[in-house]
Amino acid sequence: MLQSGTLKPYLAAVRRTLTAAMCLENFSSQIVEKHNKPEVEVRASKELLLTPILISRNDKEKVLIESSINSMRISIAVKQADDLEKLLCHNFTRFMTMRAEHFIILRRKPIEGYDISFLITNIHVEQMYKHKIVDFVIYFMEEIDREISEMKLSMNARARICAEEFLKRVSIYGAMFKKAYCNCYWNLNFSILVLISRTQSVNNIAIIANARSLKVTVPKNYKLVNT
Repeated sequence: MLQSGTLKPYLAAVRRTLTAAMCLENFSSQIVEKHNKPEVEVRASKELLLTPILISRNDKEKVLIESSINSMRISIAVKQADDLEKLLCHNFTRFMTMRAEHFIILRRKPIEGYDISFLITNIHVEQMYKHKIVDFVIYFMEEIDREISEMKLSMNARARICAEEFLKRVSIYGAMFKKAYCNCYWNLNFSILVLISRTQSVNNIAIIANARSLKVTVPKNYKLVNT
């Protein structure tokens, strides 16, 4: 197990380990005749498996490299600082694993405890350049952190804009409601005062009492007018 605090030595250690471990050759199954399957996945013969190597940058960011005679498996744990990064990483890796056939070496289901896995067999090494495969894995490790960081910044910016627009609408509708409520309250005062001015003096006392119960403001110098 190798630990590294910065990104450059971490990626350099992964690159050297992948280059050394990618010595794969064609090897048929020792149990089933005319079968040739990745031994790192089947794990039927212990003597064909090499010691796994774990390269860790921290507790949340690490790479597990498992090798065998005819295949190797690379499992990557991506840095996830908060719940938003966990959600973005899950959606991003899910998008890729659903299209694993287009990436050739991408494993459809990652190893438990890791976010994404690659499976490289001797056929891939025979058909493609070995150093190009290593470059692709290193490039993927660099870009996935960058993509998640950019998506997080974009989502935070969009959330901020949405919150500002929502609060603007709330303040506008609140002001409109307050203005309408004040107009209604003023009209209620005015109608009751007009009603008081046009009623008999006997009924004025009851209407003023009702107005006070409704918290309607009656001017102190207001004089009752009999019609």
